[in-house]
Amino acid sequence: MKFFEADRKKYPLWALSFSTLFLLVWLLGVVPAFLDSCGLQAGSLKIRIFYKVLCHGLPERCPHYFGQPAAVCFRCTGIDLGFFFTGAVFYPLLRRYLDPGIWPVHLALITVFSVFIFLEWIAELLGFISSSWILQYSTGMLFSTGISIFLFSIAENVIETYCD
Repeated sequence: MKFFEADRKKYPLWALSFSTLFLLVWLLGVVPAFLDSCGLQAGSLKIRIFYKVLCHGLPERCPHYFGQPAAVCFRCTGIDLGFFFTGAVFYPLLRRYLDPGIWPVHLALITVFSVFIFLEWIAELLGFISSSWILQYSTGMLFSTGISIFLFSIAENVIETYCD
């Protein structure tokens, strides 16, 4: 039993901390809908103006809470929640199988997970499809999963190399 305990790596709290920032960014995008429903449009407007840097916030592409549109669209919701779930759950489970020295594997992961968001965007731009909220959310989540696995792997390599 002791052999397995010594071999196991500790849960990466740094990854959970970093990914929690994305959860907080997403929650900030939901707050304006709540403020609008409470009649606090001034506070909602300030957050929406700040959030425009991160997301277009078009009401027809945003989830609605309390009968009001959020400041974050479905795709950005998928991206933010994808970063959170990858850092909190997926990366800690997969990290022993991801060697940061194998760049082709990482580039393949990024490509596979990211190609869908670009195909969906181009197909919508050219008028082949009318993108639904579930497609936007899913492609955003896939995109951020691929990117965040790559970034977390590099960060862990840097932490192990320079901080141990």
